[in-house]
Amino acid sequence: MKMKKGALFLSLMMVVVLSVMVMVPMVSADETTTDMQVQEKITNEWQESHKFKVTQTTISTYKDGVYETITIYSGNGLKEKLGIENFIVVRKIPLESQDAEKFGIIESNPKISKKESYEVFTTATDPPRILRSYPQWIYEKDIWGNYHQLNEPTNMIWKYSTLTDVRNEIWIDHDWYHVMVPYEDTYYIYDGGWRADYGLADDPFRLSGGYHIRLWELSDGDVIGAAHQDSSFPHHAVGFENAENLIAGFFQDPDDSAWRVYPNLEYLGNQVSSPYNNGYATMTYV
Repeated sequence: MKMKKGALFLSLMMVVVLSVMVMVPMVSADETTTDMQVQEKITNEWQESHKFKVTQTTISTYKDGVYETITIYSGNGLKEKLGIENFIVVRKIPLESQDAEKFGIIESNPKISKKESYEVFTTATDPPRILRSYPQWIYEKDIWGNYHQLNEPTNMIWKYSTLTDVRNEIWIDHDWYHVMVPYEDTYYIYDGGWRADYGLADDPFRLSGGYHIRLWELSDGDVIGAAHQDSSFPHHAVGFENAENLIAGFFQDPDDSAWRVYPNLEYLGNQVSSPYNNGYATMTYV
């Protein structure tokens, strides 16, 4: 059976339109993927060039109600490539004697531990390369102003908000506490300059563990956070995803329509195996 010319023309036009509809997203996806791959390559190359094998020596002492740790990182790469002899961090935390006893900490009995690992270090003038304009990791600073990348990722972003608004939602509306030195260390991100954190926690001391977030206001006005669950004293992170989900829930109260929360929306490429972090940040809009 012969097809009429008009019907044949319409059929051909439909094929062309469908082809364009299929092809255009594929081209855009390829361009986006290529751009992301380039950014990841630059970020990863910086990470690898600043990663060194080091010996970490930690000296812990308890005296006169103060728990002190001196952590010393040393290695040939630090000196040869960055000109750093040792990276040294000193922490002093008030601790009542009954609490020290509960955690098996004995006064005037130094505890020394050593381990080897690969860690990322840099100087103040050689900042990290970041993926898609958002800092991925947080850093501690030594007594000479150099930086050590911690295995603690950023995992929350607030668009078109302010540090004050985000802080108040957590601090005032959900009864958390502002925590600062000496009960927490000051950590940093790089965003056009090194920026110190603003800390909030469900318990200012968290001797038995708890939840904690560090916040930074970025140069473009957005706010980024690093949320984690703390172990009991002395603290270390034991959870990322659960803390991210908990705090995201604060901005999803049924009686609060000011916030729009999108879990795992922004890819930051900062996966951690233990405790697990999936490399995506929750994005909240106001």
